[in-house]
Amino acid sequence: MPNSNKTGPDQFVYAVSVEEIKPVEKELIKLYNREIFEKQVYLEQSRKFEGVIIETLKILIEQEEKHTLFLRILLSKINVNVPGHYTENIFSNLNEPISKIIKQDIEYEKLAILEYNNAIKKASPNLKLILEHIMHEELFHIKKLQDYLAEHSL
Repeated sequence: MPNSNKTGPDQFVYAVSVEEIKPVEKELIKLYNREIFEKQVYLEQSRKFEGVIIETLKILIEQEEKHTLFLRILLSKINVNVPGHYTENIFSNLNEPISKIIKQDIEYEKLAILEYNNAIKKASPNLKLILEHIMHEELFHIKKLQDYLAEHSL
């Protein structure tokens, strides 16, 4: 799927009908909660860490914000209100070595991919396009994090 504002998922999200969203409502809520959690984790890490990892975290935060926006728009079409930020306390492991924290981030992203795959199996073709796009960005997150570990021999 092309990644431009004219034909990207931001346009497809508005084309998805209520009838397409309802069958995957639970999955979309779960995905939204995961995305908002991941965004909060990366925000907390960006406040704590220094150096090159900050640029990687900025990219991940920006994409997580976009993912939550897409999912929030879809859920609002079926009158499901979700919080704009993560509302629970996040278990903070920020005192751990950065390599351990990033490896945990990779595991979070892998779980997200499994959840996206589950939703994609149940999704209509229009909704599938959006979910696949987000899932590909989640794969990109894993690659960025793995590249950071490799570049810094962690």
